[in-house]
Amino acid sequence: MCGVSTRRVDQLVESLGLRISRSEVSRVCAALDEHVEAFRGRPLEGRYPYLFLDAKVEKVRDGGRVVAKALVVAHGVHETGRREILSIDVGEAETEAFWTDFLRGLVARGLVGVQLAISDAHAGLKAAIAKVLGCAWQRCTVHFLRDCLGHARTDQHGLLAALIRPIFNAGSLAEARDRLSEAVAHLEGSLSKAATLLEDAEPDILAFYSFPADHWRKLRSTDESVKGSARLIAPISGDRSVAMASRRAADRLPWARFRWRRRKRPVSGVARPSSARRRVRRWPSVGVRLRSRRGRPERSAGCGAMSPAAQLAP
Repeated sequence: MCGVSTRRVDQLVESLGLRISRSEVSRVCAALDEHVEAFRGRPLEGRYPYLFLDAKVEKVRDGGRVVAKALVVAHGVHETGRREILSIDVGEAETEAFWTDFLRGLVARGLVGVQLAISDAHAGLKAAIAKVLGCAWQRCTVHFLRDCLGHARTDQHGLLAALIRPIFNAGSLAEARDRLSEAVAHLEGSLSKAATLLEDAEPDILAFYSFPADHWRKLRSTDESVKGSARLIAPISGDRSVAMASRRAADRLPWARFRWRRRKRPVSGVARPSSARRRVRRWPSVGVRLRSRRGRPERSAGCGAMSPAAQLAP
């Protein structure tokens, strides 16, 4: 269902040669609401060392008007290595009070053992995490990189990203700090705002290095696919928005689960990427996508021998 109107459902079933009344669609939705509420209010058993929090703005029909509201999603990693969606809610805005009530609801259901919370740098969310959970906080590196790119010209984005991304792929915390210091030194002259932002955020964007190395790749950012799975298909009434988003997230939940250890072979039933897609490579220094190993584009004489940092000079 996921917010699709009864008219569209009628058109779909008619194309299949079936008949279903609008009252039947409403009855099915009402029955699903009970399962959704049971899903959102289920007790949380065991410990969840990692908690991911994210939000997105969705259109909701409220009082005869379509308004923007915040759809928040919390998913965590259980101590057994299983990831699951813990709760979904809709609020008027991402305020500290809303996030505090949301997190307290998780704690009341049994959320314990959180060692690291991963989210963007929303001030209200950070304050709520410190107040309710009191755990370490990791700033999402994807959101952080977007913030840094906002302080650079469009033609500098590829080179700026080439300086910042290696910080999150270092082999140790000491190496990451060295790379961050080098990046700040290169950026101070040409992109002073980005350099200041990078230097001030050092403890927040490198927090994941204090945890097992096998987990780093999953801990440094929130998962956009989970947030996208909870989106609403169309503007719907506010009292049904949570139910519709929860249903869609629950449908996509099997695809969001993972184990922290690397798999030896792909999951059964999931097709491998095509050979053409596997051959796609990225040339970080110039931001060019390569389709094969043959015929790499030649660099221009003006920047071929220059490092990414040198190319950022005005």
